[in-house]
Amino acid sequence: MLEAILALAILGVSLAVLSQIMGTGVDAALEAEQLLHCRMAAESKMAEVLVDLDLGVTPVTTIDLPAETFGSDAAGMELSTDVEVLPAQMMGLLTIRVTGRAPRAAFTLTRLVVDPIYLENLAEQTSL
Repeated sequence: MLEAILALAILGVSLAVLSQIMGTGVDAALEAEQLLHCRMAAESKMAEVLVDLDLGVTPVTTIDLPAETFGSDAAGMELSTDVEVLPAQMMGLLTIRVTGRAPRAAFTLTRLVVDPIYLENLAEQTSL
């Protein structure tokens, strides 16, 4: 009888530990999925900013813009992007930093680009 009670106690503790491990795995999977969506949102927004830059539109800082989710499994996920435009350490360059954010994850991309205003000023100086 004592052996049966001890065996049930061991079984109960084992099930509790397995349940905890499974919960941790589910949390990690949700975080990984949100990180993937943050990365895709950041890459998509960075591509938009770079295309606008090629068209002559000077990038501006924007904060907390709602972002499009990718795939049906992300329906209802709150996804947003931030765009930061900062002067780089070298003259004539801008640092563009795009961050995709979800409730459990964030992903940031950083690119150095030529400042279009610097190019305009340089073109005016060389034409004189």
